[in-house]
Amino acid sequence: MVVSAPGGPLLSDVRVTRGSCYAQPSCPSGCDKIFVSGSGTAAGDFCDLVATSTDGRSETFRVAIVQLGPPERMCCADSSGAQWVTFPVVDFDQTEVVVDFNPDGGVADGPPPADGKAGTSCEPGATLIGASYDLSKSRFVFGSTPVREDASDITRWVGSDGVVAIWSCGAEGGSMNGSAPETNLPDWSSDSSALSDHVRAYLVSMGVEPCQIADTQVEAGTDGYTISLVRAVDGIAVGESIAYAKFNVNDQTTLEGLYWPTIPAATVASARAFRDLVADPVALAAYKAKLPATAQGNGVVIIHHSRCPSLSTPSTFQSGATYDVGDGSPWSASSSFDINGNPVSTALW
Repeated sequence: MVVSAPGGPLLSDVRVTRGSCYAQPSCPSGCDKIFVSGSGTAAGDFCDLVATSTDGRSETFRVAIVQLGPPERMCCADSSGAQWVTFPVVDFDQTEVVVDFNPDGGVADGPPPADGKAGTSCEPGATLIGASYDLSKSRFVFGSTPVREDASDITRWVGSDGVVAIWSCGAEGGSMNGSAPETNLPDWSSDSSALSDHVRAYLVSMGVEPCQIADTQVEAGTDGYTISLVRAVDGIAVGESIAYAKFNVNDQTTLEGLYWPTIPAATVASARAFRDLVADPVALAAYKAKLPATAQGNGVVIIHHSRCPSLSTPSTFQSGATYDVGDGSPWSASSSFDINGNPVSTALW
């Protein structure tokens, strides 16, 4: 597989962060292409990689191993003489990954799989991988070089115009001082669709998997647009996850937040099974017969997880799938029930 970057010899390095893949040596002066090989043990394995440009910009991407070919034997020499080694041959889900290091760019790979899930944590049976805020990729406008301040469960990066807070549970939030001049600048774009794509690309660079983005929501205010991502897996909403940002015309964020925790595979599997159960009209009628008379309206299966940073002290992370009765939104359900029809307290989340 080839990793390339348009616009000249921009690639400096491709580094493997997860999986049994190997990239050719780094190219500090810049290369047009860098080759990647793999040695997965089975089809369905995947590798996470980071491509870095000659000026330090980076983009992350994932490739899946879709087929293991017959091994080849190669001869190489070491201090003891010629040695034959077995070289595994693998086929990836794409032959070339094109990395766009432009400010609003990302990874442009080959045609996506038909279900949009292959090689990602959205696959059935997989743990739903979360995302963590990376200060090195932040476009938040601090106004000055931020100074780190540590407290018991929070780290704050404080600038003259704004602050980013990162809680021990993994949540992040950035906001500006009321008098900060950057808040008076117009939006990055007046086109809400283009702005949504821009925010999406930014949050994907923080590790949000595209397959988990079900939709974007546009909130219009007197100071412009804020774009939020809606998290879901296989059409099942994940209620308490948040990811949002507001960009000004200088391509700086003046408001942002990210809490996108990893969801255990068992929770995702139970949600799929629950969703499939209530999709059958007969099974749904039998299930609703277990619910109280006040909960006979339309409902939907939703994955819930512990909120953060609403918890004042660290606690065990919890997640689960419930049938929420309301208008189908994770935020407006009036009551929640487990797969046996027992009520579930929202205090768990």
